[in-house]
Amino acid sequence: MDFGYKLIKGYLRSRNLKYVQDSDRDFQIVFGGNSGTSLEVALWIEEREKGPIYSICAFPDQRVLKDDWGTVLSLCNTWNNQRHWPRARLYMPENNTVGNIKLDYHVSINNEITPELFAAITDDVVRGAISFWEWYKNIRLSEE
Repeated sequence: MDFGYKLIKGYLRSRNLKYVQDSDRDFQIVFGGNSGTSLEVALWIEEREKGPIYSICAFPDQRVLKDDWGTVLSLCNTWNNQRHWPRARLYMPENNTVGNIKLDYHVSINNEITPELFAAITDDVVRGAISFWEWYKNIRLSEE
């Protein structure tokens, strides 16, 4: 799936984003961090039987304590009901008292996707993840 990785790398370079690529060829970028919170975004291509899937996942670095799971789950559901992407989910590990929020988007692609369409999809999802995080933080601050 070299064309997909070339699209990702071309997108990141065209946006002048600093990134790292892991051993699985996934790309990671980090937004924020100055205010004590950041949003890590991972981009990758996964080969599936019916064709490649382009995935974008964002992980806010703030963890969610078990006492807040109900409130945060409700906020994720509200976001998902109001917006198409990225999808917000709360991960609540078994036998653990700390969860985390994950935002994700997955789409089938093929070698006919243009760099412009690829960039538009990626921009929309990354902006959506940043918007979620700003929206979430504002709501949580107003609850204090």
